[in-house]
Amino acid sequence: MKQLHYASQVMAIGDQLAEAIERGAQEFANAGRSSVWPVACFRDEREEIVQIMVGPSIPFLISPTWLPDDRDDPAHTDRSVEYIDDEISALDAELGLDQNIVVYGRLAIPRDADGRWQFSGFPGVGEARDVSDAVRILNEAGYEIVAATESGAPSDNVAWSNVYLIGRRVI
Repeated sequence: MKQLHYASQVMAIGDQLAEAIERGAQEFANAGRSSVWPVACFRDEREEIVQIMVGPSIPFLISPTWLPDDRDDPAHTDRSVEYIDDEISALDAELGLDQNIVVYGRLAIPRDADGRWQFSGFPGVGEARDVSDAVRILNEAGYEIVAATESGAPSDNVAWSNVYLIGRRVI
């Protein structure tokens, strides 16, 4: 549990909801936007759903609880998190932040050993075994590859290859 200090009130909220509020509030503030969200909480020992507004210059604080709090998350916490995540996704789509991605992959092959690709830049792509597997993961997530670059060189101890995959969201 965490405490949400907002508008002279203190509310107990679940950890996952606290993370969603912090992440979402930062994104909305950075975009210069505000939004009103439902927040499942305990207030004065009662389970409630309150509405908070987040955005630029709207103060709030999330902190650890003063005393140990072993209660389960308030009812509807998962719906509050889902609502905030949907708002973040809508903001990202409106701003075009979710349209294009860049994935980086590196293959290093030490002398007398098999190499292994390592990918980063998109959720789940780190599990890819090779470039075609990374492309498949991106395609399944709704991205098409619009460009790819590769560079590499051998040396005395290792051969290496770098690849960048540029993907565009298919709408």
